[in-house]
Amino acid sequence: LFSCSDSKREKVVPKVTEDNNELIKEGSFSFDSSKAQIIWNGFKTTDKIKVTGQFLEFSSSRDMKQYDSLEELIDGLDFKINTKSSESGDPVRDLNLKDYFFNKLTKNFTLNGTLGLPNDDLIAVNFKNLLGSKTVYLNYSFDKGIVQIKGLVDMKLDLGGDEAYESIHKKCEQLHAGVDGVSQTWSEVEVLIKVPIIQN
Repeated sequence: LFSCSDSKREKVVPKVTEDNNELIKEGSFSFDSSKAQIIWNGFKTTDKIKVTGQFLEFSSSRDMKQYDSLEELIDGLDFKINTKSSESGDPVRDLNLKDYFFNKLTKNFTLNGTLGLPNDDLIAVNFKNLLGSKTVYLNYSFDKGIVQIKGLVDMKLDLGGDEAYESIHKKCEQLHAGVDGVSQTWSEVEVLIKVPIIQN
């Protein structure tokens, strides 16, 4: 995720419709994974110039399934991110990230994980990659029908991605040199996840 380019569950009593005996819940929560946004901000040079991208392919086994409460929907929600779907607006940068970073961090370019139960304004996010299972705590909010998870993730300290970090830094060493002549690839990445929630 760096620049590298030349250029407890509430019970709901179901009711039966007179027409087709279909069970309908009084209230439910669900989400459409195709509407989710997973945005990242990487940084380069000592001036910490920001480079933005996002993952375009995200999926979950809970996609479009209905739950009785928002907490029940989120707690234990599994997710799968296709890291090859990362786009930053620069094809060269995206190719370098795929070959020299994600290839060394994820198996088959897939980043798996699960969400924990939100606790006030924090949520545990467990990532599973080639290096095992790692948990980070990010900021959590739910406002105007949108779940938002954001915060800083250190690719080395939080995910153990030292090899992947060194690989992309070496590949882009000259491209990440600032006006001071120092090459800097920041291991911290800003993560922002926005998921619209469907309420019935």
